Amino acid sequence: NESILGFGSLKDFNHVDMLYVHHNHLGEGIAHTLYLAIENEAKQQHQTILTSDVSKTALPFFEKMGFSIITPQTVVRQGVELINYKMKKVLS
Repeated sequence: NESILGFGSLKDFNHVDMLYVHHNHLGEGIAHTLYLAIENEAKQQHQTILTSDVSKTALPFFEKMGFSIITPQTVVRQGVELINYKMKKVLS
């Protein structure tokens, strides 16, 4: 079976733009593997900080990956206000 279980993207070499795992495969380490590939690419591009706009659901994962909250944000999607978090991680 060749199903896509997740995907991630790095924007402008320093912003984790998307990181998604299919709900049937949460807890299998897929997000962690994808994130490490994204971070490695940022490091190869000589970046020293990663940022992301993180949902409430993804917040614990990003904190576990070493990100810290810069500020909460309110975004509007299809007329609905949602809270997310601008986060950053200093790369070593």
